[in-house]
Amino acid sequence: MNAVEIEQAITDLAEQPFDAAKFPYAFLEAFGNKETTIKRLRAGASNKSDLGGVLQTNNIHIKVCTEGEVTKEAAAQAVQLNPDLWQGHAALAAVHTCLWEWDEAAISFGAALERNEPETRDYSAYAFYLLAVGKRDEALHLVKDKAERKEGDPSAERIYPLFLYATRQFKEAERPLRNLHDKYETDWLIMLTLVLVFLALERYELALKVNGRLINVMRHMAFEPEIWPGLTVLAYARLGGIHEKSARDKLTELEEYHKKTGHREPTQLALMYMALGESEKAITELARGCDDRHPSMIWLHIWPIFDPLRDHPKFQELIGRMKLPALK
Repeated sequence: MNAVEIEQAITDLAEQPFDAAKFPYAFLEAFGNKETTIKRLRAGASNKSDLGGVLQTNNIHIKVCTEGEVTKEAAAQAVQLNPDLWQGHAALAAVHTCLWEWDEAAISFGAALERNEPETRDYSAYAFYLLAVGKRDEALHLVKDKAERKEGDPSAERIYPLFLYATRQFKEAERPLRNLHDKYETDWLIMLTLVLVFLALERYELALKVNGRLINVMRHMAFEPEIWPGLTVLAYARLGGIHEKSARDKLTELEEYHKKTGHREPTQLALMYMALGESEKAITELARGCDDRHPSMIWLHIWPIFDPLRDHPKFQELIGRMKLPALK
């Protein structure tokens, strides 16, 4: 397999539902390993791992992290193993970004840029970091340029409209999103961004329609869309009238799910409480998301969807916890 084929195989793998047991073998297959090699590893005949992972002798050792395991140490180890490669520094920078360690992120991205500036600037996490720390124009330029250079690659094209939405250019985001939705009609991120844009433009019926498609796509991807109803409730609440009861019913369903399973979706609950005017509860849930350092929280100070909470003192306290360089 050539580099382009490997990149496409990895991209396809990333879009599949995650299975910890199958992932190491799927990863090796994506890099062109023969079926006989995979079979021998599965059978244990050539798997020499002493960590409960998969070790392809003299080549690659793969072990899937358990949920919640900190990845910073793994990224740091990658840098130590080969400090000359840009990828390790960029991966470590991305982890620092999620942890709100802005100075460390700047140092690691700087190291990645020194080693390979073009690839680092193409790395999506770098653009997310730039927007988070207030470098809006540079971030937009990078994602727009990448989308134009890699037309036909949905992983590149779909990011630019998300950045347009995040920077409140809703009408500018709508046209490319509609075109991309026609082109990649089952792409979940394109649909999600389109829902966000329709909500921002107060086109609530359209938001519900596209969100319904998104839920169906997620279901086919083996996700549980029923426990992610935040945008649905938000659209129902904005429509008002008879729809408000549907919104409250959805909230009740999710609360019962959490009581039964112990599993919480803080962002979804925050959206639902916010939609129904319960700001204090919404901010409490966002605080849980911040404590977990959910990746979406790096843009907490930016997301237009949370505008109804923006002036609340407790929301501003959350933003203060981020210790953003631009706000020091």
